[in-house]
Amino acid sequence: MSGRRRYLRTLRWLATEAEPGPARRAALLTLAALPPLVGAVRLGRTVDDWRFPDLASDRVVAPVFVVGMPRSGTTYLHRLLARDEDRFRTTALWQHLLPSVTLQRAAARWWALEPRFGPVHRFREAVERGVFDRVDPHHAIGWTLPEEEAFTLAHHFGTPHAELLAASDINGEWWVPDTLPASERDRWMDFYAGSLRRQQHQDGRARTSLGKSPNFLGWMASLHARFPDARFILALRAPEESLASYIHAEAQVWSLLTGERRPPVEVVRASVEGQLSLLEHAGRVWQTLPENQRVLVPYRALMRDPKAVITSLYAHFGWEPGPVSAQLESAPVRIPRAIPPLRHYGIAQRALGRRIRSLPPPFGRA
Repeated sequence: MSGRRRYLRTLRWLATEAEPGPARRAALLTLAALPPLVGAVRLGRTVDDWRFPDLASDRVVAPVFVVGMPRSGTTYLHRLLARDEDRFRTTALWQHLLPSVTLQRAAARWWALEPRFGPVHRFREAVERGVFDRVDPHHAIGWTLPEEEAFTLAHHFGTPHAELLAASDINGEWWVPDTLPASERDRWMDFYAGSLRRQQHQDGRARTSLGKSPNFLGWMASLHARFPDARFILALRAPEESLASYIHAEAQVWSLLTGERRPPVEVVRASVEGQLSLLEHAGRVWQTLPENQRVLVPYRALMRDPKAVITSLYAHFGWEPGPVSAQLESAPVRIPRAIPPLRHYGIAQRALGRRIRSLPPPFGRA
């Protein structure tokens, strides 16, 4: 299913099925803002191609991708690495929304004048207070914080985070874009690679591109084909724990949008099945990546001793630690929250356990 069709189906579901209230209004306004944003970005990128003709031939060297299931520590790991600003180039939320050199420079000039324009300042504060502050505290969002590539992929509605809103249409392609038809997959990858080149043009070539998204588990084959020298860091949490945490988070969204305490069992099953399909695909792809370009980060080790994990990562890839080691002395140690097991949402634990054990490594042995 194309990104446009996903967008229209989700928009229709929100308009006709969701419970009236602030959550639905916010979701509808967000989706309504997407087409004009996409149009502006297309125009900005057209201007980029005219103003900066070298962009098309520019090359992003050895990017680093943090991958993993949702709720497996990818955000925490990404932001720990992002502290090493001498080594890594990350993309802030506002830059993901405007993946165009022309638009980013225009926005930077506008924001520099922001104190002189009350409405702009009030808008930014309203979004931060009304939207960002309500997000899970374990994934703080801010205009200038390093963010995940799902926000860039949203320009093609290429993020599966809306899957619960279209449960009857869930299939493998939500979570495994590697299996999309070649024409659509190449179009997404062209857009994403172009975004990385533009960010490199903005920030300079001295630093390594660092990206993160749960979507990337289903993109690994395509990413490796497009960036053969890329490094992949897999945050590995026991699948039953990640699934339970993810479904719990999505259930809260479902409750806000529908007024129901929890999603119907068939919706949860479809979501779980989608992610298990993702793990089957990702396990097969992971084994094909060169060993010197991939590394596992166990979730519990990351939560227990983040400095040791980052030190090990740097040693694996032959990176000089630099000033990041001192910064990690103060890295917060994460304490995972207690999450209801999947049986709370109607999933049979025994059958799920058998399915997880049958997954290819490293997930089947997590």
